[in-house]
Amino acid sequence: MQALELVASQVQKTWAQVALNWCTSRPNVITIPKSNSVARVEENCQASGWRLSPVQIQFLDAAFS
Repeated sequence: MQALELVASQVQKTWAQVALNWCTSRPNVITIPKSNSVARVEENCQASGWRLSPVQIQFLDAAFS
């Protein structure tokens, strides 16, 4: 989780938004995030419309591979 937290602080997003964005940056990957509140749905929606840098993607790949 430290890798997600570090990147989240760099892009000023939540760690969940970074995780969703990272997952959707993968070819042929579709995410179906779980949501139990309106606030969580709104947070999940904010995972789109921006991209992690290639360096950040490589960093997360290394952390979770």
